[in-house]
Amino acid sequence: MSIAAEATLFAYTLCNALRLFSYAPQIVRVARDRDGARAISLTTWWLWIAANATTALYAWVNLGDVPLALLNVLNVMCCLAVVVLTAWKRVTLDLGVSSPGRAALPRPIEETVIGRQLWRPRCRPDPRHANIAHGSAIAGAGTSTGPGRETS
Repeated sequence: MSIAAEATLFAYTLCNALRLFSYAPQIVRVARDRDGARAISLTTWWLWIAANATTALYAWVNLGDVPLALLNVLNVMCCLAVVVLTAWKRVTLDLGVSSPGRAALPRPIEETVIGRQLWRPRCRPDPRHANIAHGSAIAGAGTSTGPGRETS
């Protein structure tokens, strides 16, 4: 094997070993997150899963390189861990479910889910204007048109 081939093999092996260890801090941060892991882009992680899975298949089928295929399968598993934890965090946040050993966090009434993204107002609304600011669902389901004005 040439020096260039040995150098690239060493660099590839080193970088991929470090990459496997680099998933751990991300997995831990997602696991500890209490706000739905909103900073995680699931689209990006799904793309990385697809890239690693196709590399594993290519290495196994086209190259017959089982160690390279297994390395990429490990990368897929680590990426899946991030995706599954993130999805779990978002679902449990939307449902108001607590983590084991923790009490559920109270969610302010003005929080609502629009699509898949949690929306929070930038400032607290004035409770005197609840009908105007948040609609009738929060302030009595259409029983009044404003403070002191009842509907018929």
